[in-house]
Formats: sequence, structure tokens, C-alpha cells
Amino acid sequence: MWRLKGLALPGEGGLLVLARRGTTVITKLRVFVLENRIVRLAVRPLQTAPGVFHAKVLPDPVAFVYEMNEIWAPQANVLIDLVPSKPALIDDPDQIARDLGAVEADGITPDTKKGVFPEKIQMLTYGNLRSFAPVFLSYLGTDPVKNTDFTLFVVHAIAAYAGHTSGLTDPSYQFALVSEDAAARDWAHELGHFLRRAHGESVVGGELMVSGGEGEKIPVQDAVKVFNKLHTQKLPH
Repeated sequence: MWRLKGLALPGEGGLLVLARRGTTVITKLRVFVLENRIVRLAVRPLQTAPGVFHAKVLPDPVAFVYEMNEIWAPQANVLIDLVPSKPALIDDPDQIARDLGAVEADGITPDTKKGVFPEKIQMLTYGNLRSFAPVFLSYLGTDPVKNTDFTLFVVHAIAAYAGHTSGLTDPSYQFALVSEDAAARDWAHELGHFLRRAHGESVVGGELMVSGGEGEKIPVQDAVKVFNKLHTQKLPH
């Protein structure tokens, strides 16, 4: 067993450690050191009326965040802090229609028939289908959770274009929707989009950022250069 101690983090290139026997190099080890990156997460089940949840089954946020930390902490030193929060009550058809930009034939009056959440919530505009993303973004502006970096809204089901998805992160990177049947791995995947501020998906089997996959691996270079990045701060003497 051995220990390294320094005055500063080694940077994104890491530190190359050589193990020698005399003048012979026996093995090499590249060591990456990252500060904790803490993400304050709010989990808010959608309510369509007081006490009425859109999701038929509500996951346990504490258990799910524990599993998320089991994925992110050892591989990227990203720590998720669950912030206490209340459900998201969004129940005004008039306001929802306004947020959607849905109006009657006069071009002015909000079309309240469209201001109701369907069972499968559309999150991408496709043909005549409108994305409900502006509704959630507007809601966050009026009823945010203080000191929160990212919000997960739990709903029954999510539509993306003409298909179904278990999770989808909005391009604002302020929130994502997760369906009631999403696994903790899916929550961790959506957090990855927030951390990288991009929607690029991995095509490497077994990795966390494979869309619809089951893997949980985070490549070292992605952890250092994309997801964490806290590799150059000076440490106190």
C-alpha cells in the first residue's frame, strides 16, 4: 500500500506513477484526482389536481438517489444531494395553454382543451404534437425549489416524437421528465445530460450514456473532462 500527497491537483492529464525495481519499471499507473462535484437535485412528482398524481406509481426518491450515487460517486466523484421538495401542482388549463402557445381560432383566446396533460406527455414538438417542455419551464420560474441545480419531474409516461421514452432532459438543462417505470439508472443517465450540457449519446455498449441501455460505466476521460472537470484547483497547504 502506498499514498500520494501533493499541493495541487494534477490536472486533466492526471499523474503518471512508475513503480520500479531498481532501474526497471515494473508497472505504470495514471492517477486522476477530482474534487467533489455536488449536484443539488429536486424530485417533484407532477400533480394535475390537488392530491392527484399524474404517475400511477411513485418511486422512492431517497432509494433512487442512493443508487444514482452508487453510479456517479465512485466513477466521477459526482455526489447527488437530494433537496427536500414538494410535488409540482400544475392544474391551470388556461396557463398551460398559454405556455404551449395553443390558442382558439381567433388567435388570442387560450385553447384550454389543449391545456390538459395527456396520459403520455409529449416532450418534443413533432408535426401537430406540441412539446409540454415550456409548461414545466414556466412552472419552475414561478415555483422553484431554492438552491437546486436540477429537477426531475416524475410522470406516468413520456412521448418523444411518435415513440415512448423513460426519461428526457430539456435543452435548458434545468429539468428532465422521468416516467414512473424508469429505473434509477435512467435517472442517472438524465443527470449525465445535465452535467455535460449536451444530448450526445454514447454508442459504446455498457456505458451509462447509452440511450435506452442498461450499462452504468462512465469512462475515465469522460469523468475527468466532461462530467466533473474539477481537476485543477489548488489544495490547501
